[in-house]
Parts: sequence; C-alpha cells; structure tokens
Amino acid sequence: MSSSVGHPFDTMICSDMVGANKPDPRLFTQVLKRLKSQGFKQEEILHVAQSQFHDIVPVSKLGWSSAWIHRRFNRPGFGATPAPYRMVKPTFNLQSLNELVDLLHKQLEDGRQKREGTFSLRVTFNHTEAA
Repeated sequence: MSSSVGHPFDTMICSDMVGANKPDPRLFTQVLKRLKSQGFKQEEILHVAQSQFHDIVPVSKLGWSSAWIHRRFNRPGFGATPAPYRMVKPTFNLQSLNELVDLLHKQLEDGRQKREGTFSLRVTFNHTEAA
C-alpha cells in the first residue's frame, strides 16, 4: 500500500486488524498503543477527519487533538455521516485539506525559531465496511 500512494507510512491500522469500526473506541485505543510503541506521545497526535460522529467525538473522549474538515460549504447537515449525539469542538475547525496544509506550514514556520524539525504524516486509517 505504501508504495502505491508514494509515501512510506510508518504505521497503518485497518479496522479489520482490530475487529472494530469507527466510532468504536477500541480502534482508537489500538492506534494509540501502536503509536506509543513507536515513541509517540498522546499529545503529539492530531486526528484529521470529516465526521463528527465517526471521528471527532470519539477521539475527543480520549483526549486527542483533532482537526475537523467540515466540507459542507455552508450547507446544513452532516452529509453522508450520521449526526453526532452531541457536537464536540475540535482543536481546529477547517473547511478543506488545503487549510490544514496552510495551518501546518504556519506552525512549522512559527516553530522554526524555537527548533528545527520536519513534519511527516505518521499514521492513516483505512476504513472498511463489513458486508
């Protein structure tokens, strides 16, 4: 998979590997275990997603930072995903992945005076639906 998308991911976890689909907390707990085993801290995780129901609500319960990509373009509702039982305020509320890239570049530039470093994506979710 890594070679087909042209980026060498350090970690990939599929819902089939865990036996649970989003928004089940077992999936996110397994991701956290895997990342911690690779030396990451929970406060270093930024979960990026478009679904309040499947992503933002469960990761907020676990104390993760989140970026909600809300692509509704001022239309009401939640598109194809269920409405959450309660809305959760994400760490970042963005309209597109382009905004995320701009935000990350700005944070990298702001942080460059303090430390030199690079940003890389370290994990991805592959979501599969059970038949």
